[in-house]
Amino acid sequence: AGMAFANIEVSRLDDPALVEDLAKLSTAEIIDRDRLAPLLPHHLAYVIYTSGTTGKPKGVANTHEAIVNCLGWMRETIGIGPGDRVLQRVDYTFDVSIWDFFLPLISGGALIIARPGGHRDSSYVASVVQADAITLLFFVPTMLLDFLQDENAHLCTSIRNVVAIGEALSGQLQAKFHATLPHATLWNSYGPTEAAVGVTLWRCRREDGDRPPPIGEPCWNSQLYVLDPDLRPVPAGVSGELFIAGLPLARGYHGQPALTAEKFLACPFGPEGARMYRTGDVVQRRSDGEINFLGRVDSQIKFNGIRIEPGDIEAAISALPGIARSVVIARTLPQGARLIGYLVMKPGSPPPEPGEIRTALSVTLPGYMIPSFFVFLDQLPLAPSGKLDARALPDPDQEQASVAYRAPTNVLEALLATVFGELTNSPHVGVDHSFFELGGTSLTAMRLAARLKGETGLVLPMHALVDNPTPAGLAAALQRVQSGGDTLAVGRTDSRPTVFMFPGAGGSDLSLGVLCSACAARVDLREMLYPDWRQLCVPGGRFEDVIDTLAHEVATQAPSGELRLSGYSTGGDVAYGVARALRRMDREVKFVGVIDTPAPASARPAAAEKQGLLTRQVRKLARLWREQELTKAIIINVLGLIPLRAWPVADHLLPLLPEALRESAEERLRVTSISILEQRWVKEHGVPAQRLDAPVVLFRVRDVPDEDDRFAGWSNRAADLASIEIDGDHLTVLKGANLASFAARFTAAILSHRVSVEIEP
Repeated sequence: AGMAFANIEVSRLDDPALVEDLAKLSTAEIIDRDRLAPLLPHHLAYVIYTSGTTGKPKGVANTHEAIVNCLGWMRETIGIGPGDRVLQRVDYTFDVSIWDFFLPLISGGALIIARPGGHRDSSYVASVVQADAITLLFFVPTMLLDFLQDENAHLCTSIRNVVAIGEALSGQLQAKFHATLPHATLWNSYGPTEAAVGVTLWRCRREDGDRPPPIGEPCWNSQLYVLDPDLRPVPAGVSGELFIAGLPLARGYHGQPALTAEKFLACPFGPEGARMYRTGDVVQRRSDGEINFLGRVDSQIKFNGIRIEPGDIEAAISALPGIARSVVIARTLPQGARLIGYLVMKPGSPPPEPGEIRTALSVTLPGYMIPSFFVFLDQLPLAPSGKLDARALPDPDQEQASVAYRAPTNVLEALLATVFGELTNSPHVGVDHSFFELGGTSLTAMRLAARLKGETGLVLPMHALVDNPTPAGLAAALQRVQSGGDTLAVGRTDSRPTVFMFPGAGGSDLSLGVLCSACAARVDLREMLYPDWRQLCVPGGRFEDVIDTLAHEVATQAPSGELRLSGYSTGGDVAYGVARALRRMDREVKFVGVIDTPAPASARPAAAEKQGLLTRQVRKLARLWREQELTKAIIINVLGLIPLRAWPVADHLLPLLPEALRESAEERLRVTSISILEQRWVKEHGVPAQRLDAPVVLFRVRDVPDEDDRFAGWSNRAADLASIEIDGDHLTVLKGANLASFAARFTAAILSHRVSVEIEP
């Protein structure tokens, strides 16, 4: 017997008439002759379509045995029984719905089905949990956060277990769960669609606070491998790509044999015929064997030649007051590639001005990681599975369209507006449009400074642009610094020689700003930026990559004419390498100045290349980091010894470091990474086959012991070499009283056609 309910036929299993009808049916097990064809464990149970991270739908074909294996493992691991009541709130097009449907049915529990669309309403979910005494829930972390933020979430005391799957579970969300539902257990699960439902489980611990939880142990009859690009296992503490093998694997992609062959590989660690699935996820095996999820191989964004992690930017944005959620993506707009931040505000918090956000982020993020646009949404768009639907995020309105156009009132404002527009590919720039909101970055800021010097003779400090990012504000600030307040003569010819300046290993775009200002009257110094050090901390990272990138940048900024280069410390090696690269491009190099840059006659191997340090030092670092016992001394002693190939572990541990030590650690990593690559380069190129055929001037400090002449190798590098002694030591040569004397010697050497100083014995 049944009854009509909203046009759906509903059968009551305890209805007497239905019970009587069912009793007439055979209770014998179904055998093959009762079916249209035999049913075997390896036959397909379903084909489910997923777009993954590519946006192209592909049908994943999963088998009966994989699903049964997963259900049995989940039931036993979590402890699901007849007393459990499961709320089916996951869309049935999402494979996690298999847990919702079948776990209570195979465990003797109760299945309560949410109303259509109810899974998106946190208040509705909370009310059903209370009314029906729900004990078990499955959530995508995005929707778990929404549920925990509901005002009635803490009243859901019937919940015993919650499983989070589908996205990375953050430490902050873990801590919020334990604070909201202290009586319940949170499980972190991981599983791509290509391996039936979920393949790991981790029972989150309250004592871990807001530390990101690992993904847990593998499910029954499965194996997890963390491999490098050559499919070799990586040691504990080093990141690699996660591969899954065993019974849970799908058969492949329906009708796509090429894609199946690309993703499902022969497993070299199992029996003959075994397969493993390439997940595309970056993980790290801890010393205790647990695995931390770090992100997607393809989640990085290459922006202005630098690879960045959107998660780092999202964490910085979400830490700002009043912001509940944030997502950062890169899109190609009419102005070119731009970072876009999508923000959801907390209830009652008004959206801040983009300039306020940008100023706040500049404290913790470098300029190239700060989004060009900020879009405020009531909520983030979600796919039916509850995951973020990045393709549904709207393109930003062009920032300049929201700012009324105001025409320039003087020549300098007009020049700045024109250059702003040219550098950011933005039409109709007025005097109130922000350089950074138009898409300006640290690289384009350097080009702006170069243009301004060339056309006005004026040196642009980077802080002046940050403080006054509009043509009107910057023009006023620049005119205020002119002696007597005279209006700048725009368009005059600048006869000063241009010198491209390379900082030391730890330098930034502002580190040589004082020297630039000191020489500005006679020499146009243009400081160059290095690529992000994280690009270099990868297997195969080469110092030549830095040199080639910078050589092309110099050639782009100065497409014709003679070139002058200089560098401090490691920057001297960079200047020398760039000069050689430019000569190979048939460019004339008029001057190469190296400032206290060692070049020993025979290069010694870097300490970090000593054998036997890899495992011991990485484990020591991981333990100290985990126990929050790092000091500056430990940072120096440990980080300086870790081989370059092991540094991905340090990069991922940096966010866990106490804030007071983080800056010191990052500085140490940056300096050491470039220094190690430099030493490798010096070792290989210390005695080049052919000397550089350009004038080289070595500026060397006085306090170098005669018995250990660090500069002897320069005579083998340059055919035309001169040496000038300078005051101070390596760390003070460009500071205090030493700066003025150095600037005088430096500009004199640049302006001289030939420096007649002999090399000291």
